[in-house]
Amino acid sequence: GEMDLIVQDNASSEVIHLELACKFYLQTESSQAWPKWIGMDPKDQLDHKLSKLQDQLNLDRRPEAQALLRKDGIEIDTRAAWIKGWFFVHFREATRARLPHYAHRSVSTGWWCFQSEWETIWQPRTSWIIIPSQHWLRTRHDKDEVCLMQSADDAKNAMKQWKHVMVAQVEINHNHWQEVMRGIIVQDGWPFAHT
Repeated sequence: GEMDLIVQDNASSEVIHLELACKFYLQTESSQAWPKWIGMDPKDQLDHKLSKLQDQLNLDRRPEAQALLRKDGIEIDTRAAWIKGWFFVHFREATRARLPHYAHRSVSTGWWCFQSEWETIWQPRTSWIIIPSQHWLRTRHDKDEVCLMQSADDAKNAMKQWKHVMVAQVEINHNHWQEVMRGIIVQDGWPFAHT
């Protein structure tokens, strides 16, 4: 592995080894335990990712890394991980959401559903978009970058191409679509039917 970033805090002059991650996890059972949160690709699990980050944060302690850092006059003062992304709970559990242990109180959250449940959530008198993966961290979308869904079938049709689709109910806010709520639609049988 490689270290993601080595940065210096201008205010304190502290040198920080910083590991970065952008992740989206779905809760598989009503539990705060890390193993119950998995990615859209079930091989991606929160507990495994956090363990890997811990390993990454120790990279600068290896003798070969220390030799390189010393050569450049760098001494690490602090190690930290910065994880951005979203946690999603099944839509039927949304009002009773139990986020993972140690999740920040202002973490971004949404719901997830199986493809066969999507029409239960779809509201035809509201505006919905399919969020392109490069915009998954945004909650505000330019009108010319996304298209409004015309029916619940739009998401189902998109799932013929992808194994999962991220959608959002949106409202117009000046010249942008602002998200009201966000969700992920996964194939029926996920995570076991994921291939």
